[in-house]
Amino acid sequence: LHVVNDILDFSKLESGELALYETEANLFAEMEATVATFASLSKSKHINYYVYTDTTIPKLLKCDAQRLKQVINNLISNAIKFTPNDGEVHVKILLKSIINNKAKIHFSIKDSGIGIPKKKQGTIFDAFSQADDSISREFGGTGLGLAISSQYINMMGSQIQLKSAQGEGSEFFFDLELEVVDESSSIIQTHEHNIEIAILHLEDMIGCAINDIVFSYLDAWNYSYTKVNTLEDVSDTTDIIIVCSKIFDAVVCKDTLDKHKKLQLIYIEGIDGQFACNHEKFHLVEQPMTGSALFDKIITLTQDSTQLLTSENSPKVETPQFSAHILIAEDNETNQILISLLLKERAIEHTIVDNGQKAIDAALENEYDLIFMDINMPILDGISATKELRKKHYDGTIVSLSANVIESDLLSFKEAGINDSLNKPIIPQELDAILTKYLTPVSTTESIKLYDTLDIEKISSALNIADKNVIMTLVKSFASSLVGIKKSIEKEGVTADILHNLKGMVGNLRFSEFQKFIVHAETEYEEWDEDAQKKQTLELLKHIEEILKQIDAL
Repeated sequence: LHVVNDILDFSKLESGELALYETEANLFAEMEATVATFASLSKSKHINYYVYTDTTIPKLLKCDAQRLKQVINNLISNAIKFTPNDGEVHVKILLKSIINNKAKIHFSIKDSGIGIPKKKQGTIFDAFSQADDSISREFGGTGLGLAISSQYINMMGSQIQLKSAQGEGSEFFFDLELEVVDESSSIIQTHEHNIEIAILHLEDMIGCAINDIVFSYLDAWNYSYTKVNTLEDVSDTTDIIIVCSKIFDAVVCKDTLDKHKKLQLIYIEGIDGQFACNHEKFHLVEQPMTGSALFDKIITLTQDSTQLLTSENSPKVETPQFSAHILIAEDNETNQILISLLLKERAIEHTIVDNGQKAIDAALENEYDLIFMDINMPILDGISATKELRKKHYDGTIVSLSANVIESDLLSFKEAGINDSLNKPIIPQELDAILTKYLTPVSTTESIKLYDTLDIEKISSALNIADKNVIMTLVKSFASSLVGIKKSIEKEGVTADILHNLKGMVGNLRFSEFQKFIVHAETEYEEWDEDAQKKQTLELLKHIEEILKQIDAL
């Protein structure tokens, strides 16, 4: 599928059919989400994966975020692919300047991989070109990724540059000048801290290059910190110690945290995997460490989480219910599970098929109120299946499911006979908008559960933080973490670790109803049967979705 998409994109570029689609985008958030998608791949190859995204990048910039993410995806994918086990990949995205409302952003992806011979560097951006014929045999690929990425960056007014030597790795880098829409920093730089942070830092510590990134983030946020050589240097007044490598065992970890009642430990995962320390004051940041993940950990761990918001005035939130039968044509199992959960929550009967031909057969044999049609499927894609249905005079509503949709895609969908489009990943509010547009909601007499109301003023008061910008940054960072947890739940189900992590997070922001639910769930988790697991998973996702809905509305 990726090969087909590359060929189609390159064909459109060559014919001039593909244009940039610039919108206002939070580049910092988009890039953090992009780099995180390679976490599993880097771990599987035992690669040290280091990421630094400048938190002073303006919050909103005008750019084609989808195409830019496609470029970064390609460059990181190549870096990991061509870097042997135990190697390193570094991603840096830096703000260089803001002049005349234009932000110059520097992008760099550097690896310690096989490198590119000097004589091949002149043609590496040509279509179907690779540094060596043997590379295609060993690593696969079409040789189109760099050609497409290069043309996209050229269209954005820049050029991808290369530094490389055979056997010594490669660095691909470029600068973009992007129009500033909102100049405020992506993560607010606060100025007054009464927090003591220590960083375990041995000059000869293998695998702790991440410390330099930690230093950069803390400097940007105006946090003072000390470097300590051993845990013996940690004092009773230290609030947080940051450890970047597996250098002491679980017993030492527990003893240290027990000894210093105030101390919280942030452990930054390396290629050695997750170091487990069964202690409530042990906090894991997974590889790759992002700025928002580190900021979220620091700011939540240094606030008083003993008070809870009252929920007396919390609204009764009701998910719309529908009496309908929907056909879902989707080949990805994770997406099938997600949309199935969402539709069940809305009392919608549904049938799932995994390719376009099955969708045609099902639609012609049964009556459906609506069809959700994935665009990229095996055997027969969504566009072809829709065209075939319309030829057979099928007049039911068909809604496309697709990620990274651009304006030209929507036009081709419409020409094929698709009525509407729902973007992936599916956002519950957008799903409800589609369902309400084409179906009639029904009233329900089911008991309505109580959910928390997001109140910035109450959080500010409870945490004793007057600066609303700090509160907003904390809330947005919390939302980013929730999105990641939500994806994990949808993929792997609820685990004891997820419940434990959530309990601390929601307590810090005083979501009392959510915390009560988690505490209760954590108590009974070991006794859940299959039905209870499904029921509690739906309710947990509902709490998360309600909170994210309110944060999105800020």
